[in-house]
Amino acid sequence: MRYTQKNLCRAFDIKRDTLHHYERLGIIHPQIDAGNGYRYYDDWQINLLWECKRY
Repeated sequence: MRYTQKNLCRAFDIKRDTLHHYERLGIIHPQIDAGNGYRYYDDWQINLLWECKRY
């Protein structure tokens, strides 16, 4: 399943800037749609975010 930034920010109660920070650090690697530029996150990325938030 694919999730958008908006979905993740609501589910994890984090800001979009936090997701971008994790991307810059190389922790998560979303798929970016070439057509519209949206970032999509899969279940593996969700698990990584869950671990980051937990720590």
